[in-house]
Amino acid sequence: LADAKFISDVSAQFGSRENAAVTWVNRGFKLQQEGQLGMAMRRFNQAWLLNPKHPEVYAGFASVLHDQGKNCEAMKM
Repeated sequence: LADAKFISDVSAQFGSRENAAVTWVNRGFKLQQEGQLGMAMRRFNQAWLLNPKHPEVYAGFASVLHDQGKNCEAMKM
């Protein structure tokens, strides 16, 4: 239910799920650069909810996992 509300709210705010996903991916990478890996992963997860076919979502997952030292998991992304 919370996921559906999130998707509805941000899709309306950004005009589409795809546009919102791009914004969330960008926020994820910004948070990662700031060292906030947990929040970055959360943004990438939210971007995935919005558009699971967006390739940068998986690049984000891999990048955060790599920074966490989870190299095997990162390679799977």
